[in-house]
Amino acid sequence: MTNLYKHGRVWYYRFMWSGKRYHGSTGCEDKALAVKWLKDFRDGLVEGTRDSRGRSTVPTLLQALEHMEKDRTTGHSESHRENIRSDVQAHMQAIHDKPLDEITTQDVKAILNGYLAKKNVTGRYNTAGGANHVLRSLGAIMAWAEEGEVIERRAYRVKAIKVQEVPRPSLTLEQLGPFLAAVEQVAPPDARDLIILEAGMGLRESEARHALVQHANLQRMEFTPYHPEVGTKGKEAKPVPIPEWTRPHLARMIGGRKAGLLVPGHGENGAHGRLYTLHYVKLAGALIGVVNLTPHRLRATYATLLSAQGVPPREIQEALRHKHLKTTLPYLVAQGGDAVRRAADQIGTAAGLVQDLDNKSNRQPLFVQ
Repeated sequence: MTNLYKHGRVWYYRFMWSGKRYHGSTGCEDKALAVKWLKDFRDGLVEGTRDSRGRSTVPTLLQALEHMEKDRTTGHSESHRENIRSDVQAHMQAIHDKPLDEITTQDVKAILNGYLAKKNVTGRYNTAGGANHVLRSLGAIMAWAEEGEVIERRAYRVKAIKVQEVPRPSLTLEQLGPFLAAVEQVAPPDARDLIILEAGMGLRESEARHALVQHANLQRMEFTPYHPEVGTKGKEAKPVPIPEWTRPHLARMIGGRKAGLLVPGHGENGAHGRLYTLHYVKLAGALIGVVNLTPHRLRATYATLLSAQGVPPREIQEALRHKHLKTTLPYLVAQGGDAVRRAADQIGTAAGLVQDLDNKSNRQPLFVQ
């Protein structure tokens, strides 16, 4: 026999099942919802999918997402959590209420096929790269559940879709000067200043827009990135070096101020709006023959040029403020065989394996019989 009764604003239950008394709150203020919750609870007891308090022994996808978002040991940034939630809400409705260990290969493939069959805001069909992003979001929840022993292992096996690697635009050392000269021609002063922050210190577009005067130290030549919305990776960002060529620009941006935005705008919180510099970066890139250059590719340019100057990947990782090296490596655009050849030659020179170092045409390798 089941008895529902209301105490305050919430409905409570009291019943006997299999010789055991169950008593507690449904957590529902609406009676119809309380009745449904109680039916699911009793059905779950029969099927073995509910514990003695009516909770699922294995959480559904939405429940797992909620639990994971409250777990601060995952190391996920706020922006990463937001991306995962967005993918779950937009593309995984069919499995929202499925327990994690019941999500099958067929379920996941149906989600990916459904995603690829839709058109995005540009009117084009979604890409395989986007589908892989959705797959990674689901995988992040599953990995959290496996690590926390919420489930023993996921029930699906789906590989990422193979994507044709398309070279992404980036500036070479020789192109950086002409690009900045083109920016001078096409962009207003505030956009030029933001682009200098993006190209000169590898700042994310959002970090440049929210860069603060009080975070720039021209004595130590250091700048501490910060973004108020996402806290820049948990507010743990380390200072990045201010290159000498950007010093006069930053000094001008700061002026005599002690605080405030380096580049004030007219948007929310006084900052410029999202993607403000995108148009000008693309336009300046096109003028020097680099098509589809974006502010984020300026960040990749910063990383690639550091690498070309011999900075180790681990130090570039720290400069870009990435938690994992595998996040940094795709930013390092291959410079071609000439870069490897020059480095290999420099190794021989530094190791003393060639003679007549001042005249490259007359260099002779050692240890040749």
